[in-house]
Amino acid sequence: MQRAQHPSRFAHLSGFSQGFSPRRLALAGLLCLGVAFSPALTAAENADVAKRAINTVCPVSGKKIDPNVEPVPATKDGRTVMIGADNATDAATIKANPAKYVDAALANRKADP
Repeated sequence: MQRAQHPSRFAHLSGFSQGFSPRRLALAGLLCLGVAFSPALTAAENADVAKRAINTVCPVSGKKIDPNVEPVPATKDGRTVMIGADNATDAATIKANPAKYVDAALANRKADP
């Protein structure tokens, strides 16, 4: 009795009925590289995003924030956000009482007096 010939040496393994072609190996290699290097890119992107202000309107003056002014970190209810300011004076005002300005920054408006 003669054994049936398989189209590939690996046809009996699921997923390998087509064999190991150069194209499949290249695609598998690219997939592995993408997975290997994606956490490093994500960490760098997250570090950049963490430094950005969550608002575009200054909660002190109501004017557009200045991207050259360092955002002020503020924590309220266990949540830390970066609040942008119109100028250094407004940033100092936010820094003096940051929790007061979190809601206004999240709503992207001037804080109530």
